[in-house]
Amino acid sequence: MKKIIVNEYGSVDVLQEVVALKPVPGEKDVLIKVAAIGVNDPDIVMRKYGPFPTMPAEFRPTLPHMLGGDFSGIVEQVGAEVTKFQVGDHVMGYTKRGTYAQYIVLDQDDSLSQVPDQLDLIPLGGLYLTALTA
Repeated sequence: MKKIIVNEYGSVDVLQEVVALKPVPGEKDVLIKVAAIGVNDPDIVMRKYGPFPTMPAEFRPTLPHMLGGDFSGIVEQVGAEVTKFQVGDHVMGYTKRGTYAQYIVLDQDDSLSQVPDQLDLIPLGGLYLTALTA
């Protein structure tokens, strides 16, 4: 799969497309094929300047780092103990682990919501953080 990372902070030129292994879901995890992501102010500031001096240690990324928080997509695989989602579910959500990738893995109890199949996933990819902000 492909994902976009930063190895240093700066202009958009620091964004690098790399090939990585597709993540494997754990027992309570959901593997999501990403349809769309949001690019929000925190992503731009982090890419440009790095972590804020006042950012709590548990939120400080180390390089290389994958940006992104909100996303939409389709569940491709679920762990053996997943009860809230099934393969084929359309979902949207938010994670601090990065979303600039073709696939991401989240715990079923993370900020992850099923959405009706008839909704367009593209605009939903950038909705989560803006909705929380509003």
